[in-house]
Formats: sequence, structure tokens, C-alpha cells
Amino acid sequence: MPSLEIELIPALVTGVGVLLIGALLVRWGMQRFSLPAVVGFLALGIALAWVSGDNSILGPESKSVLEFLGAVGVIVLLFRAGVESNLHELLTQLPKAAVVWLPNMILSGVPAFFVAFNLLNFGLVPSLFVAVAMTATSVGVSVAVWEETNNLQTADGELLLDTAELDDISGVALMALLFSIAPALRTLQSGSATAGNGLATELFSIGGMFLLKLLVFVAIILLLGKYLERLLAHAVEKVDSKPTVLVFALALGLVIAGAAGLVGLSLPVGALFAGLLLSRHRQSYGIEPFYQSVYALFVPFFFINIGYKINPAIFASALGVGVVLVAIAVIGKIAGTAAAAWRFTNASGVVLIGVSMIPRAEITMVVIERGRQLGDWAMPPDLYAAMVLVSAVTCLGASLFLHWGLRRWRKVQTSQNENTS
Repeated sequence: MPSLEIELIPALVTGVGVLLIGALLVRWGMQRFSLPAVVGFLALGIALAWVSGDNSILGPESKSVLEFLGAVGVIVLLFRAGVESNLHELLTQLPKAAVVWLPNMILSGVPAFFVAFNLLNFGLVPSLFVAVAMTATSVGVSVAVWEETNNLQTADGELLLDTAELDDISGVALMALLFSIAPALRTLQSGSATAGNGLATELFSIGGMFLLKLLVFVAIILLLGKYLERLLAHAVEKVDSKPTVLVFALALGLVIAGAAGLVGLSLPVGALFAGLLLSRHRQSYGIEPFYQSVYALFVPFFFINIGYKINPAIFASALGVGVVLVAIAVIGKIAGTAAAAWRFTNASGVVLIGVSMIPRAEITMVVIERGRQLGDWAMPPDLYAAMVLVSAVTCLGASLFLHWGLRRWRKVQTSQNENTS
């Protein structure tokens, strides 16, 4: 990261403030129309790139600051995903949710890989990043609509939550695995591999070491969890200042995320597990109200940074690829849901849960961003832009459909209940 000149600091502080105000205005505007704020943040970043153009209004220092704020945003984003997941409840509902989750993951990821690799002619590693990104679900976009229409507490709403949480956890784990083996796969992608058996052995070795690290890390977290929960519970009772407890909880999350990064599991994996660790007693710690402010401060910069990295000149050329991938994103989740959810709900429920699984935002963009950090060989600029389009279209489209579909479903259910009574 370039060193900051003292005279540049006021300009950087002003720029961060302007972007933050812009993000707040975007969030407010999108919420007024019941639309996902993520789309507005991406658009804000794209607009910043377009205004900058070849003149590069943002210098190296400004880009580094935006990159840093975006990196903090990733940790905050996944920490929240973990905190808002009820791990113990998820484990209770695991047998039921896994029945829907597994075909959802397979029918979203596998077709995406074959289309990207065979139809769109991208390399092996970019196609794998697309496949992993497509397995995830942005449940926050759909949950907002389910809550607004008072459907989240239904059996279908709970099934949606459990399945989407499994999608996110598996998506982050697959991303970390792919990130660890991507350099070895690059050899195969370049066609310079001379010994297939040697490469296969290397991949198995890297993958096996990753799984071992993950299992050991999870075991340590679970063991420490018992003592940490007691420590936090004791702090809540003894410490009068609740902000102190909240800062300690967030600091603990940063330590766990950093530890995961140091052992090669990546910061996002650590942040997710840190959130899961603290999810059981989040109401007791008062994490959620405080965390909303932290989320609003940092997470917009992650999406703004993604939008800013898109070259406006290639956005038009990426449109065709984006349309194809949007179709795969929609079909994969609906087909994956229909393959198993019919066992637990009716036809309307299958459609509504399937559409609710379509949005791709937080985890998907984390995966794509991680690929872009590796370079063009892992995530070409046009594919990167196409996946941003996938995120925007799936979030907007699913949100608009659910606003209509859930209200109609609610009316039908109410009418049926009245006729029955």
C-alpha cells in the first residue's frame, strides 16, 4: 500500500465522507422502493469508474484506501452472515434443509461451470470461480420481502432461511478450497502440465491439507466457543458498559478472521465462523443493533469497490455473457429447489422458495472479488463485469417478483383459512 502524503489525508477523508453520504442516500432511495441496496452500491461504484475514466480521478493512495475499506467490508459482511445464522437451530434443521440445499448447490454450480467453460469458452479456473459463485444465495434480499409480507415465520420461510444459510457456508468453504488450489490449476489451464499424475497428486495434497486445516480450525473454534461464551456472558453481567462488551465481541471476530487468514483458510472463512460462534447469544450481547451501524459504515465500500473495478469500456461487451449467466443463475436455483422442496411444501411454496434463492450478491461477489485479486487468468475483466450484471439482475428481478408473489400467496392462504373455518 503506497505511503500517504500528509497533505493528501484531508482530501482522502473528504472523499470517504462523500462516498459514505452517497451510499446512505442510495440505501435510502432503494429502500423507498423496496429494492436491494446492494444494486445501488454497485451502480455507485460503476458511476465512479465512469466519471473517473482515463483521467483516473482516484490516485493510487485513494484506490488503496478504497481497497482497504472494501477488505474490512468483506470481514464485516461475513461476520454478520454468521451472527445472523442460528447455528444451533441450523444443526437441528440440518437433515431437512440439506435435502433442499444439496441439489440447489449442484444444479447451480455444475451447469454454470459447463456453460462458462464449454459455451462461453472461459478457462478452467475462471469457470470454477463462476461455478462456486453461483452456488451461493443472497438470502438478505429475499428475507426482507418475506418479513415485509409477514411470511418469514411460516414453515416455508424457515426452510428458505436454513437452506440459504447452508448455501452461504458451503459457498465460502468452496471458495477457500478453490483459492488454495487455483495456482496449481493454473498450470493445467495454461497447458504446460507435463505429468498429469503429478498434478493430480499435488491437487490432492493441497486439497487434503486445506480440509485438514479447516477441520482443525472448526474443532478449535467449537472447543473455545464454550469458554468464550461463558466469558462473554460473564462480561454482560459484570460490565456496566455494553459498548465495551460489543467492541470485545467484534475484536474477537477480527482475531478469529485474522487467524484463519494466517493459517491459509482466508479472512472470509474466519469471519463467517466468528459470526457463527457468537450467533447463539447475539441478543444477550446486544450485537445486532450496534452491528447494524458497523455494517452500514463498511459494507457499502466493498460493493462500491467492486463496481469501481469494472472498466466501463468492456461493460457492453460483457452484456451477452451476463445474459447467459443470468439465465443459468435463475434456472439453476429454481430447478434445484424443485428437485427436493416439493417434499416439504406445495407447488406455490416451491416456486417462492426457488425464486427467493435466485439473488446473488454478498457471497457471490466475495468469490468473484477473490478471483479478480488473483488476476486475469482467474477472473477476466469481461467475466467480472458479467457477474456484476448477474448480481444486479437477480437481486432486482427476484425482489420484484417476490413482492407480487408473496402478497398473492398470503391472500390465497387467508382465503383458504376463512373457507375452512
